[in-house]
Amino acid sequence: MVELSQATVVKRKDITGDLFLLWIKPQAEASFTFKPGQYCTIGLPGENGKLIERPYSIVSAPYEGLIELFVELVPPPGGILTPLLWKLREGDSVSIRPRAKGVFTFEEKYQNHIMVSTVTGVAPYISILRDYIHRNLSGHRFFVLEGASYWNEFVYDLELWDIMHKKPNGIELEYVPTVSRP
Repeated sequence: MVELSQATVVKRKDITGDLFLLWIKPQAEASFTFKPGQYCTIGLPGENGKLIERPYSIVSAPYEGLIELFVELVPPPGGILTPLLWKLREGDSVSIRPRAKGVFTFEEKYQNHIMVSTVTGVAPYISILRDYIHRNLSGHRFFVLEGASYWNEFVYDLELWDIMHKKPNGIELEYVPTVSRP
């Protein structure tokens, strides 16, 4: 059986009535590493005391000190963990698996990267772009297409617009947000 670490909620930001950001800090920070685009698995005990775990794509890049997660509240009966996460405040803890996983990562051998998502699905793309800029990489083009029901669900739009217009390190980014219920 895998021994789980704990992570502390350092910051929380509510975006809408069902979207929020969590920044967590693993207690065993030195041993938790990840590649941009990967996910971590966090959990909380349910009503019966049994641990409920789910994977969440990491928004932050590896150089950032905290793990940033973008979470959508899914009410019961479909949502089991997110209602518990919704109640978290700064100082609370969640379990965290010791290693990040996933192969949905940046591959330098491809020049063009088309990134399509809805709402919280933009998380791995933000991680990849932050890391790309931080490492002063160049020579790649990114196309981020993001769909949402409403404008207030675009949490990283300003960051993406900023990258697109300022072009740090000469990055080529096209960001196209679309809404179905304007």
